[in-house]
Amino acid sequence: SNLLYELGIVPPLEPIVGSVIEASPAASGGIKPGDKILSVNGVKAKEGNELPFQGPLGGEVKVKLERDGKKMTK
Repeated sequence: SNLLYELGIVPPLEPIVGSVIEASPAASGGIKPGDKILSVNGVKAKEGNELPFQGPLGGEVKVKLERDGKKMTK
């Protein structure tokens, strides 16, 4: 974890999608730049650089996100 963040010196990095590779699983699943990731397979996203991932490689992933103020699952 980030010590400066824990001490309250800098704000946390939000788990916001910066870009999505064309024809990637994320793009096929409907994830778009600007989406805020809330959880991955039910595990809450804490910081942008520490997104949770649980599940087999190549398996289906449920991503809860917020887009334009609306929560959705992809």
